[in-house]
Amino acid sequence: MTNDVVEFNSIYKGRELGRNIVELLNLSFIITSVSFTEGNYGKIAVITTDNGSKYYTSSKVLLKQLEEIKKYTDRGQKVKVTLRKVKRYYTFE
Repeated sequence: MTNDVVEFNSIYKGRELGRNIVELLNLSFIITSVSFTEGNYGKIAVITTDNGSKYYTSSKVLLKQLEEIKKYTDRGQKVKVTLRKVKRYYTFE
């Protein structure tokens, strides 16, 4: 038996949704796929960017926009967007 200390985040990963999409604020990036899942508080979108990174959001405005973007990514197309914050909400340009 060992008395080594183990970090919690090394034994419990939770749901692997990726990083929060707000990390991409004011950046342009290419979305290659969109998927939706249910979280504890409602619908969540998970996007994959052209470099393979995954980001998630539960923003109502972004969810609506990502539903439209998904139509294109499901056909194999990629969509270039820029994430902006307008007043209290996030949106794609």
